[in-house]
Parts: sequence; structure tokens; C-alpha cells
Amino acid sequence: MRASFLLILRFSLGAAAGLLLLAMVAPAAAQDTVVPQTALSTCGGVSLVSREDVAAGTGLAVSPDGRWLALYVHTNRGGEVTLRPRGVGELRHLELVPPALPPGVTWRVLDVVFSPAGDLLAIRSIGAIWVLDVAAGVIRYQVGVDSEAQLYPGKLSLTADTLAVLFWPPESYLADAKARKGVEVRFYEAATGNLLRRVPMAVDSSDAWTDIELSPDAKWFALLRRATRWPGKARLSVHSPVSGLARWESKLSAEDFQWSADGQTLMALGQRLVWLDAENGKQARESKSDSGSSEYHRLRVNEAAGLAVGKFSKYSRWKRSVLLNDRRESVMMLWRLDSAALVCQAPLPPSRSVDAWLTSQGEIITLEEHYDLRPQLRLLKSAEIVTYRLADAPK
Repeated sequence: MRASFLLILRFSLGAAAGLLLLAMVAPAAAQDTVVPQTALSTCGGVSLVSREDVAAGTGLAVSPDGRWLALYVHTNRGGEVTLRPRGVGELRHLELVPPALPPGVTWRVLDVVFSPAGDLLAIRSIGAIWVLDVAAGVIRYQVGVDSEAQLYPGKLSLTADTLAVLFWPPESYLADAKARKGVEVRFYEAATGNLLRRVPMAVDSSDAWTDIELSPDAKWFALLRRATRWPGKARLSVHSPVSGLARWESKLSAEDFQWSADGQTLMALGQRLVWLDAENGKQARESKSDSGSSEYHRLRVNEAAGLAVGKFSKYSRWKRSVLLNDRRESVMMLWRLDSAALVCQAPLPPSRSVDAWLTSQGEIITLEEHYDLRPQLRLLKSAEIVTYRLADAPK
């Protein structure tokens, strides 16, 4: 009788332990199958195609036709660029050697931009610009500091045939001091780096607050001088690349812009996405959606796909002044160009940063970074490349 009781007790305890073990394992197994949300998970009509982890701190650029990815990492000792074909082909690796810089200035890569055809890649860093041949995987030429004139190469624009670079004096390039003299726009032959001409400009801004964009045929260039205090108005102007004289100038709330492929229109992102006549600067149309108070705009347009994507931070004077909260909550918006209709709007928490590119195949390729938020700190934790496609996009 006692032996039977002990046997039943042992069996009961074993069953209970088994159930407890299952209860502990089941949530873990369930957690393993949970797929974290991506930036556009909540957007109807947008499907996720692929996602891959990359090393935290990796930068990305995507060619307009979607055939190439440029991944780059940098330290103060140098940089490495990987050109990766999305179809058949081999990876190409290139090393970047930082230029000599003044004491206390940390070298880093700032921007990586493909040419419209995706055959050239311009890499802008502190003190140097490299232009790469994508297919061959070699550096064609380098644009560096003009030691004689003491001018630094800043923001650039790359078209099929021309590279335009803004050159700044040190106080306007390495800091936010307004330029009072010595600003030039230099034009180069994109394929060879041969200097075509220099155009002196009177620009009362600095490199950090100024953007330059060449028209596709390089017959005009536009300057956007962003407001240094917010809310405020930026100044967008179109100039002759021969004389530097302004064709027109307009004040608007936008902080990023892009030329249309035919050079007839400028698209600018502010409270709304607006289309401006390139001949006179008058507004031709605008998006139906209103982003509200926002800042730090980033716009990318792909007319072959008929899409525009914008990212910006929501602005709240109350949070900034009363709560002393500088954790910017960002928003991504996707528009159709033909109707100016909003496809989707996705809020981004402070723990996530997203940069997005559009391809002519109707893809949306993003670099999505994830952060740990701690008091006074925002620590980069992980990163991934995510590819999306609209449900009605051609395959």
C-alpha cells in the first residue's frame, strides 16, 4: 500500500514538473516565432519582400534602377565600401583613405549618391569626395580641399554628365558660421573629374544648412538654404551655372527637394509635398495630405515608379520647451506622383531610424536602425535592410 502511494506521488510530481517545463518552454517557443514589426508593417497595400540583418553602423545607398546596393562603414582610420549587385555579379570592395584634417576634426562619410543611371557613385566625406565606377569597382577620381584658396568641398549633386560641388571656407564648412566670402560652385565632368568652371556665389549660409541640386541637363542648379531657426522659412533659388545669377527665389517651409526628370519641375517637401514650376518658382500643385508641424525633412522621388517617399520629424514647441524632450518622433509618408495621393503614413518611434530609397521596379528599400533609449543616451543596437513592394507594382 505504501509502495503504491509512493509510486502515485512520484508520478504526480513528475507530471507536474513536466507541465511546468512545458509552460516555461511554450512562451519561449512562441517568442521565437514572433516577427518584429518593420517601419512599413502597418501600411496597407505595402508588402514585405525581404529583410536582412547588417552590422550596426552600416550605411546604405541604392541605385535608382535597384540593380546596386552600396554599403559602407567608416572609422576615424578609414572607410570600406562594398558595391553589391542585386542580380548576378560579384561584390566589389574599396578602401577609402581619409585626407589630412585640422586637429580636432573627426573624419566620417557623410553621403553616398548614385548617378541617375547607376553607373557612378559619389561618396562625400569630411574633406574629400570620391567618384567611383560602379561596374568596374574602382575609384575614378577624388575631389579634395583646395589648399591654396582654403576651400573645402561640401554638398554635391551628380547628374549623368556633370558633378557640381559647393566649396566653402573653413568657418562655414567645419562649423555653422555664415559664409561671408569665398563660396564657389565648381562644375566637373562626371566621368573624368576634369574641372569645367568655377562660379563665385554670395551664400549667407553654411554647408550644414545648404543643399544643391543640378537640373538633369545641368542647364540650371538650385540652392536650398534651410532655416536655422524653427519654425521658419527656407529659401529656394534657381541659378545659371555660367553666371551664378538667380532665375528666381522663393521662401517656403520645405527642407528637401528634387528636380523632375524633365527639368520642368521642382518637388519640395514641407508641410505638404509641393510641385514648383522650375521656370518661375510658382506652385503648380500639392499633395492632398498635410504633415502638420515638422522638420528635418528628407525626400526621395522615383518617377519611373511613380512614387515619392518623405521622412521628417514631428515638431512640438510644447515638448521641446516645457518637457525639454528632444527625442524626435519621426513619420514616413509615401505618395503617388500622378494623383499626389497618400499611399500610407507610418509613425516611427524615437527608438527607430529609417532611411528609404525607391527603385524603378516599384520597390521601397529601407535601412532600419534600432536603438536602446536611456536617459540622455540613444545607443545604436542593430540594423537591417528591408525591401517592400506595393501590391499593384509590376513584378
